[in-house]
Amino acid sequence: MTVVQSRPVVSILRICDPATAAWNDVARRRLAKHTCEPHEVIESVIDASFGAAANRAAVKAQAEHIVLMRGDTLVRSGWLEPLLSTASRDDPVVAPCVAGLDGSLLDAGFMATAAGDLIALGCGDAHADPFWSFVRELSSPSPACFMVARRVFLAAGGFDCSIAGDPLAETADLAFKLRTRGHRVLLQPESTVYCADAANRTTRFRMDRAFRERWAPALTALPSFDGSQTTRTLVDVRDAGASSRLLIIDDRVPHADRGGGDPRMHRILNELARLWPALHITFFAMRPDNGAVYGRSLRQAGIEVVYGVGLDEWLSSRRAVFDVVMISRPRAALPQVRATQPQARIVYDMEAIHFRRQQRTIPLAPLDDARAAARAGSDLLQLEVGLIAEADAVLCVSEEDRAFAGSIAPGTPALLVSHASVPPQSVPSFDERRNLVFFGAFWRPGSPNEDAALYLVRRVMPVIWHEDPSIRLVIIGADPTPEVQNLEGPQVTVLGYVSDPGTVLSRARVHVMPIRAGAGIKLRLIESMAAGLPFVTTTVGAEGLPLGMLRPAVVADTPVDIARRALALYHDRHIWTAVQRTLSDIAATHYSAAVLRQQLIDAMATVGIVPPPSQSTISTTT
Repeated sequence: MTVVQSRPVVSILRICDPATAAWNDVARRRLAKHTCEPHEVIESVIDASFGAAANRAAVKAQAEHIVLMRGDTLVRSGWLEPLLSTASRDDPVVAPCVAGLDGSLLDAGFMATAAGDLIALGCGDAHADPFWSFVRELSSPSPACFMVARRVFLAAGGFDCSIAGDPLAETADLAFKLRTRGHRVLLQPESTVYCADAANRTTRFRMDRAFRERWAPALTALPSFDGSQTTRTLVDVRDAGASSRLLIIDDRVPHADRGGGDPRMHRILNELARLWPALHITFFAMRPDNGAVYGRSLRQAGIEVVYGVGLDEWLSSRRAVFDVVMISRPRAALPQVRATQPQARIVYDMEAIHFRRQQRTIPLAPLDDARAAARAGSDLLQLEVGLIAEADAVLCVSEEDRAFAGSIAPGTPALLVSHASVPPQSVPSFDERRNLVFFGAFWRPGSPNEDAALYLVRRVMPVIWHEDPSIRLVIIGADPTPEVQNLEGPQVTVLGYVSDPGTVLSRARVHVMPIRAGAGIKLRLIESMAAGLPFVTTTVGAEGLPLGMLRPAVVADTPVDIARRALALYHDRHIWTAVQRTLSDIAATHYSAAVLRQQLIDAMATVGIVPPPSQSTISTTT
């Protein structure tokens, strides 16, 4: 019987220096213990140079990816998987963070300066410092460890051993050579390796004359470094490869699975990162809510995420850094931005007309709460009008909002950047569906969605049940309030948070959302449209949606009329099918990922961000 051995996923090339032989056995055992992927280990002892030993080992490697690693580099569980998940055809070179045995950073990659120095980013800082811990481009990885596609390494001729005998200089030369061939070197901060001998912590490394002369044209475009450790100096070095810098200020790190505006912001951030890989994006959250949890995916997309610090102090440490600043939703951040970033173009991301949302809660609230809502609405109106008037561009989610912005500042570009939702692979038919669904997050008592759910069960559903008591209502949405939870009963199921709402939407026949407050386009209705689920809503709920001639069939404002439209859809296959197809067409025409992508390109071009040369490689998935 012949045993067929599978090809290794990765070839790990341990380049061993006799001077560190005491650590080699320890490092070898740690590598075997903490490397789960099918792999091979090839050891090569340094004689002439680090690069020469690495080249010999690379020729023997069998895997698609090779990891070059000094023989005294120690690993822990989970070190390899993030590197493999990041490496791609376009970005085949990935580096981990390198830490000392005490856990503090030795480097989060290296950046070069105009003088030909290499700066060890983050040297001496905490390992989890958010200033460094996001995927980003480097001038060079550390010779302690980095991954590269074997075909790319060999096609570039491997290390040039004539440059120097120093491993850092040889590695930097290789990285610069790969960059001329169109490849980036990326840091993956979720992977960390450890250096056994970290007694000599150095921030600045002077490259030899041969390196500086060879790469002089590339070095001249880089910033200088005077050795100071000010935030501004470190930002300049860290972001040396950025084409432009964009700052986005919002309430919190977007909770992609909750809230109306949060999923939109999450998608916008990811689309910006995909479209402009060289654009440095910083997201500043005014509140720290769940920042570590929801910030991870953004950091993996290459976005710097900041939370838990004061805006004034943070902006003051980064004076004159950003080319564009986007203020999302009304907040009093404009004075600080103007004072510290006078060179920046200001974008106001309106997201919705917020004072209108406050106004609509007044008739629904007790007297004292109504008075407070009226005062809050007046304050919001002044803030929103001021932001629209002062901004260089305004982003709106609907044509109605664009008209509002244009009435305040006719000369300011008001640009449509709406929502997007990805349709499922297949849409169940009328006969495969049962029951009604309400879909909306409940972030606090008294919210528009709480009011809508209570109104639906107490005022609308009795009319529906009078005609057809077999119909059940399923309520989904994060953080249901106590009042919403108390709606649970024989004919009502309160599921609350559902990680994949599409599974529930695909089983329901009609989505009913009788929202009476709020403002802007309702993302949950767009998701309903994209999922092939017809809805019935109110005039407030339909605000901003281009429903056209479909409006009379799906929009109503009294309990009886809402119930009649829901029952018509529920019982008549022909009406349901016609409405479902029309809503799906609207979603595809106005709220697809491709449409949002083009809206972002147009909006960014308005404030000076050069459009990307091609979108052919941009994914249309979430």
